[in-house]
Amino acid sequence: MQYVEQVDKCSVQVRAHEALQSVHNMGILHGDVALRNFVVDNECQVKVIDFGRASVLDVNEPKVQELFNREHKQLDLEFAEHGYKVLADYHEQPILYDKHSIPHMQHESSKRGAGQS
Repeated sequence: MQYVEQVDKCSVQVRAHEALQSVHNMGILHGDVALRNFVVDNECQVKVIDFGRASVLDVNEPKVQELFNREHKQLDLEFAEHGYKVLADYHEQPILYDKHSIPHMQHESSKRGAGQS
């Protein structure tokens, strides 16, 4: 297994929330939000994996957004158990994307020159 060490913790955490929000925007409740179900590829993009417990929901139904928010809170708890800061305000203003596309998430350090932080 190859680890991407140069990725900053907050950046990975935010990208994980964005990836989960993309799944939610398609009306999918993941059902097993845990760090083991998020991977970072060589371009530092975070992807959600393992949809074995996922459910497709009608986003117009009452309480569906509450279920989605619970998954974001669970993701924060997962990160907190590994020393990350909890992004408490993330759930209040989720990032919305088009239902039919997953956003490209480019890591900020790839935009900077070598040696900058």
